[in-house]
Amino acid sequence: MSSEGDDKVVVFTDTQVRSRAIAQAERKAAQGGGGAWMYIWEWATPAFDGKLGAVHGHDVDASFNLYRNGICGTGDRTGRLMAKRLASTFVAFAKTGNPDNDQIPHWPTYDASARATMIFDADTRVVNDPRAAIRKYWSQNTESTADDD
Repeated sequence: MSSEGDDKVVVFTDTQVRSRAIAQAERKAAQGGGGAWMYIWEWATPAFDGKLGAVHGHDVDASFNLYRNGICGTGDRTGRLMAKRLASTFVAFAKTGNPDNDQIPHWPTYDASARATMIFDADTRVVNDPRAAIRKYWSQNTESTADDD
């Protein structure tokens, strides 16, 4: 994180969206059968002189390989790479039920012990339990959102 303001945005966004995605992934993993995979899009858009960072929804253009759009860098090399990585991942998942493909590192399924999460960035990688401190805070300081799910 680069500033206190950035930290607050991450906590707010994670609390509103990511906490529920984690709960769903944990439930899916506990069922067995088909796997669950988690990712975080951390590649900052170069649009608007990079002022937006890895803004929510920025990964949508990349998932459709729309690297020419401004949010993906208007065709720049890194934008093309990021779009190729994410689009290839979505295509692999649609074809096989598994997101692994030759554009990304091996992506283990998500479970409540390792919490393997793909971080899509210029250095795309798997991190176990990213933002663990925020996740632990939710589990200790928030009521169950089961009724909201």
